[in-house]
Amino acid sequence: MTQHILEAVIWCLAAMVLAGLVLLVRQRRLTASLRRRLTALEADLRARDEEARHLVEARLPVLAEAPHQPVPVPGLLDPQLGPTAYGQSLQRIEELFTRVADTARSRADQSARATLKAAMRALQALANEQQLSISDMQDRHDSPDVLQDLLEIDHANSQFGRRAQAIAVLCGSWPGRQRVASPLIDVVRGATSRIRDYRRVEIHSRVDMEVVSRAVEPVVLAVAELLDNAARTRSPTPRSRSASSPRTTASVWSSTMPESAWTRVRPRKRAGA
Repeated sequence: MTQHILEAVIWCLAAMVLAGLVLLVRQRRLTASLRRRLTALEADLRARDEEARHLVEARLPVLAEAPHQPVPVPGLLDPQLGPTAYGQSLQRIEELFTRVADTARSRADQSARATLKAAMRALQALANEQQLSISDMQDRHDSPDVLQDLLEIDHANSQFGRRAQAIAVLCGSWPGRQRVASPLIDVVRGATSRIRDYRRVEIHSRVDMEVVSRAVEPVVLAVAELLDNAARTRSPTPRSRSASSPRTTASVWSSTMPESAWTRVRPRKRAGA
């Protein structure tokens, strides 16, 4: 009887030892699996931290400077994060930053343009007032020396007004003067009178052609800029020449030639012609 009890106890102990071994092996496997999973999670967390740091320190600054310096935007450090929710979130952050930066730049540009336009309009008004004062002084004085000095002042004032007018046009403003329809030769003469080296300009090819009233001031301003550029880019010896072609519709262009700088009114075909 005692022997049977002893055998039963031994079998129970063996079973318990076997169960303990099984549980120990299983626990070791679970511990190893959890350790590997924890290591992977730590590596993934470090990779995400590196991606966030890379986004802030490398990618977003490039996007902020992209309009001024067109360079490729760096991608993800770990391409495997691209399809994940985290990678897609980073992509949305980049897109949102780009839109916000573009909006801010657009608003800043519009504000700067509006401020500069207002300033140039004020300068134009001052130039016009000064023009009236100069004209009044020319009517009141008869001395040739005084009139010559006033002529020089008037010419400098016209250049000042043209510069302010050109900057206002670049900011989106219309030239601002409504004139009557004028012959092309008068338009070219008006443009010549607004540049510094007007003595170097020769006008050729008189044609019977008029510029419509709304286009007179824009054409004067454009031709003046072309003539001024031609006179400034050439040596003091050659003269700048202005020529025109008898066509109903024309566009202004300029080119530099070996002997002189030319500004022409080149014919342009009508629509449907």
